[in-house]
Amino acid sequence: MIRKLGFLAVLFLSACGYPQPNAQVKNPDVVTVGKSVALDASGSYLDRDSTYTWTLDKAPYGSTAAIDNQHAKVTSITPDLPGQYQATITIANKVWSDSQTITITAIPELADGVTEVGVLVIHNQDTILGWQIGHTIDEAGTIIALQYPSLVTGWGDGSVKADIVNVPIADTSHPELYQVVDWNVELIPDQST
Repeated sequence: MIRKLGFLAVLFLSACGYPQPNAQVKNPDVVTVGKSVALDASGSYLDRDSTYTWTLDKAPYGSTAAIDNQHAKVTSITPDLPGQYQATITIANKVWSDSQTITITAIPELADGVTEVGVLVIHNQDTILGWQIGHTIDEAGTIIALQYPSLVTGWGDGSVKADIVNVPIADTSHPELYQVVDWNVELIPDQST
């Protein structure tokens, strides 16, 4: 028992010199493919011994985008394909660490005045199964085969379908705003009115 208390006391005292970091990242808005976007963790709480490590956890299939400086508090990424990218910042010192993950939605470059983006929605009769920003119907079979391999049989037998819906730019990262009713993709009615 005394040995255990001694170990806990040493652990406590060693942790006292290292405050626990708190990762805070500004979540970027919807961005355009080919435009650099800042990944900014400068609002994080840390001590002088803390380190930053950025990782790119998710990107659209075929993307070669990379985080410019993985060990900077403010860095950037340039999305090269439409879709969603997930980046995580981990801030650590010798005792503690903290992480935060953000999602970046990249849309195709749009002409002036365009306010909607085409989104490929993969669905069955009443459920959205997948959501790909800026892809065409011609690409649907490839996307299903590569990103949703469990749906290939359904695609082949007609129980899985893909449709293009035009989505307001602000809603491209919110598939929960849409529903499928009897094979038709539609906006969920606003319940607040």
